[in-house]
Amino acid sequence: MEHRIEAKVGPDRVIVLENLPFPEGDAVDIIIVPHQDVEHAKKEYPLRGKPIRYDQPLMPVAEDEWNLPS
Repeated sequence: MEHRIEAKVGPDRVIVLENLPFPEGDAVDIIIVPHQDVEHAKKEYPLRGKPIRYDQPLMPVAEDEWNLPS
């Protein structure tokens, strides 16, 4: 079972997790990654989600650059 929670780093760089859905004594793995802002992702990949247009998609590309054996 996976449980995802978002938390903020508090004073003294401490994170407190409460009311977890696991029984007392269970061993769990904790992985901490920085939250990625949606606006940051849009800036990093500005073409994501944009329409793609192919001009002459069935025409060969760079045909004269191939070195074919004679």
